[in-house]
Amino acid sequence: QVVWLETAAFGAGHIIFLMAAKSATAAVSEGPAPVNDEVQTYDCHISSGSCTGVNFRPSPFTGQGGRGLPFVKNGELLRGKVYDKGGSKFLKVDEIQREGAGKFQPVTGEQWMPFDGGLFNGGQWLHDVK
Repeated sequence: QVVWLETAAFGAGHIIFLMAAKSATAAVSEGPAPVNDEVQTYDCHISSGSCTGVNFRPSPFTGQGGRGLPFVKNGELLRGKVYDKGGSKFLKVDEIQREGAGKFQPVTGEQWMPFDGGLFNGGQWLHDVK
């Protein structure tokens, strides 16, 4: 809930602070919106280099999250919604299918994965599932 202050002068210069509450949904953005509402699945693996996987990342919007889970091994599947920040795409990961697992499992905490690690950091990380 968001709180703001209003001031009012009464009598001999006394200032009273009145606190009022406003609905959080009206006052605070719920955060960035996904590119669309479609939940998508991607194969996570590096395109170049010899790394065996990639660590989850914190939110590109808040810097929160990205901890508490083992790294994603090359070939594991990630499922979630796609977001855009400054022309770069990120997957907010809701579920992962680990190597050898027959089904997806929910992730704990806030976990993100950029689509691209950069030229010197494994190249593209998220690929369409074949």
